[in-house]
Amino acid sequence: MTWRTTLPLLAVSALASLPVACSSFDFLTEVGTTQPSAADCGGCHVEIFEEFQSSAHAAAWTRAGFVAATAEHEITDCLGCHAPASIYVDGPPTLREARREEGVTCLSCHFDAGAMVGPIDSSALVDPHPVLVGRALYRTSELCGKCHEGTYREWRAAPAAGRMTCQDCHMGRVVRTATQGTSAVSDVLVSFEEPFEGRRHTFHVPIDGTIEHVLTADICSVEHGEEALRCNVILTNGLPHLIPTGDFGFRWVKVAMHALSPSDVPLATAETSLFKELGDALVPGVPRSFPVEFPPATASVRVRVTTGSRSGARTTIFEQVVPIQ
Repeated sequence: MTWRTTLPLLAVSALASLPVACSSFDFLTEVGTTQPSAADCGGCHVEIFEEFQSSAHAAAWTRAGFVAATAEHEITDCLGCHAPASIYVDGPPTLREARREEGVTCLSCHFDAGAMVGPIDSSALVDPHPVLVGRALYRTSELCGKCHEGTYREWRAAPAAGRMTCQDCHMGRVVRTATQGTSAVSDVLVSFEEPFEGRRHTFHVPIDGTIEHVLTADICSVEHGEEALRCNVILTNGLPHLIPTGDFGFRWVKVAMHALSPSDVPLATAETSLFKELGDALVPGVPRSFPVEFPPATASVRVRVTTGSRSGARTTIFEQVVPIQ
């Protein structure tokens, strides 16, 4: 018997000697009027849980704007996608019975047929709960389309050539094991897992500057006058969905164009807002022209696109400085 077979046996023996046996993890797949919390999953999937906690999915049920828009959850049309029981249903997800305050939680996307399911096969030495064979669904935009129906329709309508998936932009790549050890015994067990290239569960926008490579700015039709410089700022959306996008609430982005002197001193600003509800969102692959008039000394234009609520802080999703030719 080699160390490759001896160590696993020793690890299993050590685990079995603990006061908590593997059978005590059965509750992780007992779903109904009660169900495990995200923190229960986080006991082993440490990094994924920490990422999830900072995500919009975790706040999907409790976010103030959503609570107000649904009259304290009395308007039921959108509730199923903000605290879904499971995505593995025909039609839109249904509202779950328990732990709604956790929003779109682990079991919403990873529980089916009495087992936990994900994009990879398990390489763990011991599976404390049933695990189904990895499914290709988790690498496709169809997964996100179960709830983000409008954006998914936009994605399907976008040019297929070079089309990114939702995961490409909103779930950064990471190489790691599925679980992380939190004790001497679990450290040994995890050491036998095979690291794989997976995705982070922050679901942030933007992520890793991705949008900077697909939303582009340019300037054309420049007219130099004694009193003003006139030009058109061109924005081209290379994303496979509208900017802004989304199915619920007030969707808008602000486009700010700052005139800069040769020494990058701000000279003037022109702003405009784009609203999905008004039909003037940036369409994939279709350039949009914004006529502007700036001081004659303008040497370049800083284009900044931000998103956020009407009353809250703005998040910059794109910024580029374009020289005047």
